[in-house]
Amino acid sequence: MKAVLSVIMFSLGLIVLGGDRPAQAGDVDDCNNAYTMTDVEACSRILKSGKLNGRRLTDELKAIVLYKRGKARSTNGKYKAAVKDLKKSLQLNPNDPEAKDALALARQQLRSAKSISSASAPKNTKKLSEWERAAAVLKKRGFSAKQAFAVLKSFGCGYYSTECRVEAFGEHNLNNLPLIVAARYSLSRKTADDSQYWNSDISRGDIVYDVQSGAYLGGMRPSRAARSISRCYKSKKFFKSCKLRYHQKDGCRLTKKWVKLCRKGTNDPVSGELCYWDIKGDLPVLPSAKATKSRIALNDAKRQTKVAAVVPKKKKAKLPKWPYCTHEQLSQ
Repeated sequence: MKAVLSVIMFSLGLIVLGGDRPAQAGDVDDCNNAYTMTDVEACSRILKSGKLNGRRLTDELKAIVLYKRGKARSTNGKYKAAVKDLKKSLQLNPNDPEAKDALALARQQLRSAKSISSASAPKNTKKLSEWERAAAVLKKRGFSAKQAFAVLKSFGCGYYSTECRVEAFGEHNLNNLPLIVAARYSLSRKTADDSQYWNSDISRGDIVYDVQSGAYLGGMRPSRAARSISRCYKSKKFFKSCKLRYHQKDGCRLTKKWVKLCRKGTNDPVSGELCYWDIKGDLPVLPSAKATKSRIALNDAKRQTKVAAVVPKKKKAKLPKWPYCTHEQLSQ
């Protein structure tokens, strides 16, 4: 649809609506780039006219205008109206993948919004999405709403691209993550829309490996990762509360020098880049004591996902024998 959309929308800029008056200045441009409720009104005026250049508005163009209006309504929290617009758009153009994606997201947002308005979050998690189920798991494990949001955001926006990571589990972006978490925690809609509230407890970095257990969280479904992640990640200063054993991005075992650096946390420019946030390429690693090869590339190593993140105190944790991180980058 993108190729068709660009051609058609460019041509719309030269079109005059049918009737006795021309379109209001900027109506077409506003609808093309619909984001606010004012833009929604511009799209509505185009649909209400029903004509372009004195001719009837074609189904193809009408589908595009409905798609634009539906997306804008979804952005502004008008989920029920957005679902209605996007369904109409797909009726006119059933093969539009972008409209299908937008409809799936709007339905998810509508469901989350309804859950927020209910007295309590549903206990039955069988019909929940992966992200909803993950939020429910974290709540059960004692994570606060803000802590759960920070952890889930790190799962979704980290090592893998946002699109790849999220679409793999049936969602299309993480814009509605506050709604998902708020619904599980029975928070108000006002709180769900408060970005300052959610962003006050982030800074977990990009979580691929659990720094304490070594579990490969990046290879798990969100709900399973939520069950496996160490409880020390509740703190935004997890780099102090966790026992730092593994590199969070690459999984190699930390030496004393690495531990000293990574203790400085996610906001330290050097520690943040080398220990927690996305960097280019993999870290060089040293072979483990039992390795038969002189050097191991972590990308070629087998991922060990069956690692218990929460181990009873009386039992000794079985930690994965990932290779040790080298000190080459520490000297740069």
